[in-house]
Amino acid sequence: MDGEDQDFHESRAAVRSLTGFFVHALIYIVVNAVLVFINLLTDPFNLWFYWVMLFWGIGLAFHALDSFFIHPREQERRKFDDAWDETRRKAG
Repeated sequence: MDGEDQDFHESRAAVRSLTGFFVHALIYIVVNAVLVFINLLTDPFNLWFYWVMLFWGIGLAFHALDSFFIHPREQERRKFDDAWDETRRKAG
């Protein structure tokens, strides 16, 4: 595989990772806004929504670390490269 193909695959994996994180963050915001509304509407003296926000927020923080800092994408990239090479062999 030449360098251009490798750059393409690395870029594609990075974009997928970032897109996944931003979708996760958007869902976190929307769902938790609904949960806050439901909690305050039904029982404003017994707050429970913050527990969901806390634990889900921890998961979101790990997703952010993975997407922006860690990037353990080598195995995914190798599998994609193998599939791409197989497709090119069959086509040509």
